[in-house]
Amino acid sequence: MKYKFFIPFALIGIFFYLLSALWAYLQIGFINESDSTIGYVTNFKYEYSLFRDRYNHHGLIYYPIVTFTDKNEKKRIFTSSLGSSPSPYDIGQQVKVLYNDSTAKISDFRTLWSGIIFIAFMGTIFSAIGFYLPYFLAKHSENYRINLLNSKQHKRKHKYKILRKNKRK
Repeated sequence: MKYKFFIPFALIGIFFYLLSALWAYLQIGFINESDSTIGYVTNFKYEYSLFRDRYNHHGLIYYPIVTFTDKNEKKRIFTSSLGSSPSPYDIGQQVKVLYNDSTAKISDFRTLWSGIIFIAFMGTIFSAIGFYLPYFLAKHSENYRINLLNSKQHKRKHKYKILRKNKRK
């Protein structure tokens, strides 16, 4: 097989698609089974970023620490697993919280779905390399063009152009 190199890319792409589908299924289950309440951003957990910003500085990543009261009137505190720089939240800001017995998450699109979308996007990139690129290379190889130009179907399709070129000579 001429394009064996691309098989791992296709398999990795399929794996990423399956992983994102499983993660989305689990996320939907969490959303459906969890309770909702309002919490407050009380502080931030800070971590230094390994990446540099546009000014070539190492930045801080802010992970919001949220405090909320659950349905049993018990005060709970959690740190969001998704951080950013700059923080999209301010201290004291209200946020919607989804929680169950073991897990709590800020209920916004970015927190719930950005990881799933990123994994699905990676699946698209790897699948494009694994499935489309070999097709593209085969289609645009020299042998393909020569065979196409010599085919009867191509000559019939472009008969008028060929006749016009011959009349000019």
